[in-house]
Amino acid sequence: MESVVNSVVELPPVVVNGTSASSVYGLPLVAMNEAAASEVPYTGMEPFRIGPYTNFVNIGERCNVAGSRRFAKLIMAGNYEEALTVAKAQVEMGAQVLDINMDDGMLDGPRAMARFCNYIASEPDIAKVPLCIDSSNFDVIKAGLKCCQGKCIVNSISLKEGEEDFLAKAKMIKQFGAAVVIMAFDEVGQATDAEAKVRICTRAYNLLVTKLKFNPNDIIFDPNILTIGTGMEEHDKYAIHFIEATKTIKWQQHNTHGPVSPNDWLGEKNFTETLKGAKVSGGLSNLSFSFRGMDAIRESMHSVFLYHAIKIGMDMGIVNAGNLPVYDDIDKELLQLCEHLIWNKDPEATEKLLKYAQTTATGGKKVIQTDEWRSGSVEERLEYALVKAETYRKYPWVLAKVGGQVITLPRELKKHVIEDTEEARANKERYPRPLHVIEGPLMNGMKVVGQLFGAGKMFLPQVIKSARVMKKSVGYLIPFMEKEREEMKAVTGNTVDDDPYQGTIVIATVKGDVHDIGKNIVGVVLGCNNFRVIDLGVMTPCDKILKSAIENKAGTYNRMDGRKPKKMDTRAKTNNFIKTIQNITNKYIKKTKGSKSVGDIIGLSGLITPSLDEMIFVAKEMERLSIKLPLLIGGATTSRTHTAVKIAPRYSSPVIHCLDASQSVVVCSQLLDENSKVDFVEEIAEEYEDIRQDHYDSLKCQPPSDGSIHPWLPVSPSEDSKKAILRKEDICLYSKRERKGSILTGILIQFPVKSIEARYGFAGFAIDMIPFFAHFYLEGCH
Repeated sequence: MESVVNSVVELPPVVVNGTSASSVYGLPLVAMNEAAASEVPYTGMEPFRIGPYTNFVNIGERCNVAGSRRFAKLIMAGNYEEALTVAKAQVEMGAQVLDINMDDGMLDGPRAMARFCNYIASEPDIAKVPLCIDSSNFDVIKAGLKCCQGKCIVNSISLKEGEEDFLAKAKMIKQFGAAVVIMAFDEVGQATDAEAKVRICTRAYNLLVTKLKFNPNDIIFDPNILTIGTGMEEHDKYAIHFIEATKTIKWQQHNTHGPVSPNDWLGEKNFTETLKGAKVSGGLSNLSFSFRGMDAIRESMHSVFLYHAIKIGMDMGIVNAGNLPVYDDIDKELLQLCEHLIWNKDPEATEKLLKYAQTTATGGKKVIQTDEWRSGSVEERLEYALVKAETYRKYPWVLAKVGGQVITLPRELKKHVIEDTEEARANKERYPRPLHVIEGPLMNGMKVVGQLFGAGKMFLPQVIKSARVMKKSVGYLIPFMEKEREEMKAVTGNTVDDDPYQGTIVIATVKGDVHDIGKNIVGVVLGCNNFRVIDLGVMTPCDKILKSAIENKAGTYNRMDGRKPKKMDTRAKTNNFIKTIQNITNKYIKKTKGSKSVGDIIGLSGLITPSLDEMIFVAKEMERLSIKLPLLIGGATTSRTHTAVKIAPRYSSPVIHCLDASQSVVVCSQLLDENSKVDFVEEIAEEYEDIRQDHYDSLKCQPPSDGSIHPWLPVSPSEDSKKAILRKEDICLYSKRERKGSILTGILIQFPVKSIEARYGFAGFAIDMIPFFAHFYLEGCH
């Protein structure tokens, strides 16, 4: 099979009416021969050829547990037959390839992928199209490859783990005869600018073609479509970088007429292929993630982006087939706003798009700005300023320098924020200290921002602006806080300088993951709220995270009982973790013995499912080393359920899932507030215990995803069977959970031996408990 799908067909000369033809159907003879030779036959039950004269290929995106709530709910419930309707709808709406993704921390990915692929094989209307096996876990990819008929696409592999790992995975994909998507990641991280994207893709192409003799026509590059319109200037050119990289990857320009623009035209005489045979793809939903919940704007952005990217050489993309408006049918005002945002022509494009959404949502009526809010209390005014930061379009913008960083604020809003902050600070009866203004009305306003963002009523650019308003208010209070500290030092005679920050937050994208845009936004929002942020970047191993936390005194390494660390496991030995941690922590053990934790925080981020396993490992290491500080979990693939079920039980200190950047501010503030910390942590612990119990209860009600029966369900043995099978009531009559703090240390199950002997007529029996341990994600023996 490999020799067939990974070879280029040599075509004989075309002859028409007995003579060699110079052209057929208006196409040059050379072009026809090259086109046929470079056509890629992806297949389901029917062949689907992609070549130089093929239109843009739609890869349906809805069979993705991370991208479709309906699909995820059906898969989690084991309702695979109903989930097939999602796949069928995608094909009917024009998907030429079907993307399947089973990446979820609470799902057995390989088993779910194999089962759904087998279901697809039984439905000819779906099985006729090629499949795109999409996962960040290569075990899931292998499971899908084993169950796919025809020639599929693997999405994806990359150079992030080095060349050896990259080539090993590519070799296996080649053996299955599949095409492969290469992400523009390397050992350093995710490529964001055009030059880095091209460099990484060129390196991957040369490795595949020269070392593995991989068919170039089976190589598909994804140069990373990243989010624009976030409110952060460094993200404004992400769309342009993708288009420029696509142009360079696909074409070598002989007659250069300046940089890429919407009006560039790829004429045959001016361009030849750079990475011959390679295709370009991308996940379109990432582009507009800042406008989550604004479907009309998102779909218009996707249509405008594809209009230009396809002309420049983009071959395929993961899209919601059938939900893309025609470019010429987009409202002219919205079209212009999308063009300006994608091509970074207007620094106010994001705000104008938000305003457009607000006016169209109210029937096209203009939203009138009034100053009625100025009549409320100072607390209400500060909250309003944080929530409505983006609505002050009628005022000219000014530059404000806060903490060494230049930010922009509406002139009138700047004036009101300072006035209201001073009014609150001057109210000594209500706010005796400047810090109380931050902990009171300002944090209450940020809580509202977080609630609105979580409910889809506020969007990422607005959250960034709210954080900047918060930074302005906090910046005004800092001199008063410093003066207060100096006065307290004079009274107490203390000469040690206090930390001016609310707290130190160490954040990192965990080992194996190169995604960092969301983490960077969290860092900006926390920084604007007077937190000291230590950003360790991407692909961060556990030892580096804990080392940084201790060096920066984020929390307390508390070894009050004098116990030595437990023996390090094999994985930690490989990176000399014992030596690294012990050398650092020995400096602090004496200082912290018997002391309380200072309450600083570690934040872990991850976008792909392998990151979840790494987060569990970090939590286990923190527990083993008795590092006592809160652990925040965030990222697109994380969830409250996964955090509660799989991470929190591994660590006795607080483990909290943060849904978004705005929520992280509220969570960090409550964890650092001595008055509210205890109640907040107890509330989270009770909530997570309920989530765990609900999860375990739901497992009892659902059949295993492989169609087998649960080990505890009633089964009637055959008459001639001598092997007794215990019924549910025999086993689950009594159970007791043993706990140490908030950590589940074991489950004690007692069996009614006498009643079992009476029912089955034998005295000796053995029960295999391994299925119980596996099903409830427990480690144990019996």
